[in-house]
Amino acid sequence: MNTGKNVPGNEEAGMKMRIVSILLAFTAFISGETTTALFPVSDSTLYEKYKISSCVASTGKSGGNDVLELKLKSSPSGWPGIVFSNDIFSITDWSAYGALAVTVENQNADELRVYLRVDDAFPKPNAWTLYQGGAVVPAGKVLRLVLPFESPWGRLRGAPRVASTTAGLILPSGGVTLRRQKIASIILFLGKPTKEYTL
Repeated sequence: MNTGKNVPGNEEAGMKMRIVSILLAFTAFISGETTTALFPVSDSTLYEKYKISSCVASTGKSGGNDVLELKLKSSPSGWPGIVFSNDIFSITDWSAYGALAVTVENQNADELRVYLRVDDAFPKPNAWTLYQGGAVVPAGKVLRLVLPFESPWGRLRGAPRVASTTAGLILPSGGVTLRRQKIASIILFLGKPTKEYTL
């Protein structure tokens, strides 16, 4: 993984976004007792295992805690982001869990649309069967993005804009089922930004 140096892309002054934590939860209505840390995102010994696209990663601070800081750039390929593979997960069978919760901090003056995707280890017939969704993170806010594995409201295509300043529910694309017995990876990315951002 590249740390501390630029990768090809827009060289304008960066805007920052931080990943504070990545947790599994038993329900989409998360409380402190129902979460399990999937891995310590700021552990620099894991950085070489992170797969990045058009971004730079480093350790930052949020609320006095170490966090993973990403500077994401526009690029010809689009979709800059980071992939966390299951070789660093504390748990790969998510059958007992009901949601993935990723807390991010948007350090920018602009809101960001952030996408989460979870891939299981089973073959996919096409790109329309990906388990993913997006939510808006307001400027200057810390937001916990919650991707439920089974929504009590049913499958809806897309996701509503986030009004809360503390939690954002991401509704995955319609008709997609995640086979939680064996999870392969988590992908966090931006939707083809036109300038450089930092997460």
